[in-house]
Amino acid sequence: MCKKLQSCFLKRKQLLFLLFPLVFFNLISFAQQKVTVTGTVVSELNIPLAGVSVKIKGSSGGTITDSRGIFSIQANKNAVLIFSSIGFNENEIKITDETLTPIVQLTTSSGALTDVVVVTALGIQKNSKAITYATQKVAGPELVKVPQTNLMNSLAGKVAGMEVNRSSAGLGGSVKVLLRGNKSAQGNNQPLYVIDGIPLVSLARETTNNTFSNQDGGDGISNLNPDDIESISILKGAAGASLYGSQAANGVILITTKKGKMGVSKVDFTSSVTDDKNAYKPELQNSFGETSPGSQESWGAPIPNAKDNISDFFNNGTTAVNSVGFSTGNQNMQTYISYANTSAKGIIEGNKLSRHNLNLHQSARFFNDKLKLDADVKVISQTVNNNPFFGFQNGPLHGLYTFPRGKDFAPYKKDYQILDPVRLLNTQNWPFINADNQNPYWVSNKVLSENIRNRTITNLAVKYDITSKLNIQIRGNMDKTNDLNTGKYFVGTAPVYAGLNGGFNILNITTTQY
Repeated sequence: MCKKLQSCFLKRKQLLFLLFPLVFFNLISFAQQKVTVTGTVVSELNIPLAGVSVKIKGSSGGTITDSRGIFSIQANKNAVLIFSSIGFNENEIKITDETLTPIVQLTTSSGALTDVVVVTALGIQKNSKAITYATQKVAGPELVKVPQTNLMNSLAGKVAGMEVNRSSAGLGGSVKVLLRGNKSAQGNNQPLYVIDGIPLVSLARETTNNTFSNQDGGDGISNLNPDDIESISILKGAAGASLYGSQAANGVILITTKKGKMGVSKVDFTSSVTDDKNAYKPELQNSFGETSPGSQESWGAPIPNAKDNISDFFNNGTTAVNSVGFSTGNQNMQTYISYANTSAKGIIEGNKLSRHNLNLHQSARFFNDKLKLDADVKVISQTVNNNPFFGFQNGPLHGLYTFPRGKDFAPYKKDYQILDPVRLLNTQNWPFINADNQNPYWVSNKVLSENIRNRTITNLAVKYDITSKLNIQIRGNMDKTNDLNTGKYFVGTAPVYAGLNGGFNILNITTTQY
């Protein structure tokens, strides 16, 4: 009996030993069973995303989403799919019976491609490590940390080898920019400004007389809204000339403006207020008074004390910038619209600036992304009042700084104008009136200027991909600027500027550049 049971047990054991590999093989086959996963990839706003990479983790297999954001891929059950796209955070899902038809959402990435810069005249992007010449990039947020009426002032101290000199023309004045010093002793040393791949000729005009204020607004980009700037790249040395010709011999400042992004819709609002005050004032001697009664110089008898006539002349300036921008886009169309209002008050009485910026940037793709259109329109309206003249002539500072030490300034500050008993009109109250020396308060209130600028900048680029390695591109722009400058000189102003009966001047210039 025992022998029979032992024999039966051995037979069953042998049978199980033979069946185990078959069962194990079936289990492995079941675990590695291929399934088809078909789903959709969308943005945070549930907009389908095209071109999203779908890869199997730990494998070389993968696919991409089509124009509707749909993908289909075969993979083993329990495998992990990785979804990635430029500008979005990666997402992973595990394949189960419940995830065979998933809807995968990708969130917008907050990171920036800091190592990518636009470095060629054709607008081709390259990695900064792949180029052989000096360049530096400044991101858009760096330009709006401290708002300026001229965005180039925001680059001061942020770029190696760049010297940014503010104009003494006050609010709205142009900025002199030098890259690695002067290249010419007589010619223009300003760099070339390129906006979205299209060179912009400088509008700077040197003021050789004092008929009008020095507000030339003319470094080419002084009127732009800093909130519309995506990034600025600076090319130094011979690299600029090799890409843009002799006009870029002094370097190139490449400006990339904001565009709508695929799968992202958002509204940005920024508001800021800053205070300005004069940083320096001349140190005046307090040892000697006026040379003689009526003299403009101070080489006279010793004085015990002299009052500070300078500090009270300057005010605290303010700059307020409010900007709102809207961007949206899908695979075929991207839109960016913005409006900005800038209001500023200078440190000299009466100096004010008001500016409105409207920007529309539209990008589109047609014929399976073979045809690409990119259009941009900027409309700028700016008014600047009473910019001070620099230098000796017709400005307020020369009379302020050279007023005889020890002489009482209060009567000329309180009553900068007095009644002329002969002509029965107000005239300037000042002991010495000439081309170089006038009452600073009279100049601030009775020598008036207004500079109105209306400017429209349009850009258009059309690109068609003939093959994957050959394309044709056409680009162009129009920059139309109208400057209406007026100057008013009340009776009593130095006759060299206003004659005996006052003066009024007007200058109307329209410049169109293609």
